[in-house]
Amino acid sequence: MGVTAHLTLLLLASQSLDAISCNFEVLDCNWKNDTMWIRDNGKNPNLAKIGPMYDHTIGTGHYIVASQNSSAALKARVITIDQAATVADQCLSFYYHMYGPRVGTLNLIVQQLGSAEVLLWTRTGTHGNHWRPGFHTIPPQAQSFQLMFEAISKDGAGHIALDDITVVTGSCKPQRFCTFETNTCGFTANNLPNWERQNAAGGSIASKPPADHTSETAEGYYMMAVTGDNNVPNGFKKLLTSSLQEPTPLGTCLHFWFYMNGKNPGTLNVYFEENNQKRYRIWSESVGQGDVWQLGTANIKTAYNWKVLFEAVGTGSEDSYIALDDVRFSEKACPTPGVCDFEQNICSWRNKLDPGLDQVDWNHRKSDSHSIYKGPNEDHTLGTREGHYMFLDFSAINREEKALLMSEHFPPTEGSCFIFSYYVDTVSLTDSMLKVTYYPGTTNVIWSAANSRGNRWVTVRATVESPVNFQIVFHATKSDFEGFVAIDDLEYYPGITCDGVWTNNAHGHNHMVGVGTTAAILIIVLIAVMIGTIYWLRKRGASLLATSPRTSTDTGSATGSGPCGFDNVIYENQSKERVIVGTLPSIEQTAP
Repeated sequence: MGVTAHLTLLLLASQSLDAISCNFEVLDCNWKNDTMWIRDNGKNPNLAKIGPMYDHTIGTGHYIVASQNSSAALKARVITIDQAATVADQCLSFYYHMYGPRVGTLNLIVQQLGSAEVLLWTRTGTHGNHWRPGFHTIPPQAQSFQLMFEAISKDGAGHIALDDITVVTGSCKPQRFCTFETNTCGFTANNLPNWERQNAAGGSIASKPPADHTSETAEGYYMMAVTGDNNVPNGFKKLLTSSLQEPTPLGTCLHFWFYMNGKNPGTLNVYFEENNQKRYRIWSESVGQGDVWQLGTANIKTAYNWKVLFEAVGTGSEDSYIALDDVRFSEKACPTPGVCDFEQNICSWRNKLDPGLDQVDWNHRKSDSHSIYKGPNEDHTLGTREGHYMFLDFSAINREEKALLMSEHFPPTEGSCFIFSYYVDTVSLTDSMLKVTYYPGTTNVIWSAANSRGNRWVTVRATVESPVNFQIVFHATKSDFEGFVAIDDLEYYPGITCDGVWTNNAHGHNHMVGVGTTAAILIIVLIAVMIGTIYWLRKRGASLLATSPRTSTDTGSATGSGPCGFDNVIYENQSKERVIVGTLPSIEQTAP
């Protein structure tokens, strides 16, 4: 293990929080620099492998970055001098850049004079080659206090940078993402006994998830409600309510991860409430999916202020519970499960955090982004430098290190089609270096990169079969190869093989959204039949005589060669839903 280095940056004399606001464009900027925190603009050739290639403020300005000029782990802190006690909320906002195959943790901490440190905000791992906004409401402090940013990095590649730190009077806007690591983010419970913030390492509840979803550790926090008869009577309802959200006339997607233990865990209902009056149920689950975290999504669209309510209903079983973690509100409609073109984020896909299985991370970036890491010059979705993809630069990691990119959980299937495109900059990639597997277990291979074609995007279609719930995993391992691999345009079609054969997919989730989707598809099919019938009746005379038989070469299958086929929360040119028709090749095929 490397030696941990400690670092402190001190704010010069100040007694008000607004004095810590800084965009680092002015050299002194009221900060005293230490040799291990570096003010940079991404243009210094001697610092090219340390921080971002551009700042957040103006694109050509400065930021500060926790230097990693050695293989040692780094623990760096940015600390204000003593701040006077406050009587009102203050909103601290900032931008952070966490990028690379091996990135640690960024924490925001407050400490009152003579008291212990309190963690306010935290993020871990790579967040792509982007400046991300962060903010947190600093509550009134009864005594003088200090604020500090703490960067805890791992050995090797990756960086943590800060820019545009700002403090204004008043509370921050409602959070759009909550990990429950530091608090409940404005979520409130209705009565006792009720939802509680817990972790596996402590707390008063014995039966609970062994790890959270955010950090995949026993120390990570989540919200949970005991639903067993040893805590509540059968049918007892526990409500967890979000803070008030602004109108969303264009739509918002609610993402959350839930954990329901046992065969009879109770029921988890999700509602959204308009103007504290009308309440609509938008999602429901009452069947345990195994002792794993599952993804739930639901669309919300309203012209009024609204809240989300999570309702856990008691089951009468012994030691049953329902847990909740990583609640996020994102703009636009929810993406189709398993589908992602990476044009803004990575959808429901995520890097595995278990160091025993995964030592480095897949990264997200735009093709034209300035980066020290290698990747394709164009993405597959748009075919331009403006497009995004996931990639791994093997030259930046150590031999035998692994990176696992994992899907959400899918229900059992007798045959479903998984489509993706990949790019390698050589023809020497072996099947052990890039493969697609099932999880749990990484030995059951769906596809491997044997005889890969280099220096172009290649589309793969693979039929997936599993008798149990499963995840799809992109599994990359470093050997002697010093190039890169990238993936793009992931699509999952449940209940139909890549040869176009419909299968029994009856073991799917019993979510309410499925009813709406089925009804919508039925309506579309009926309308299409009506239009086709009318057209045929009008044209059946001369048109039928003049038309010779034809065979279409476009089956409607998703090759990923363009924007077609994506129902994605972050892609502007959203296409219509499509149905696979005809026969799809079951082996890899070069994209046109």
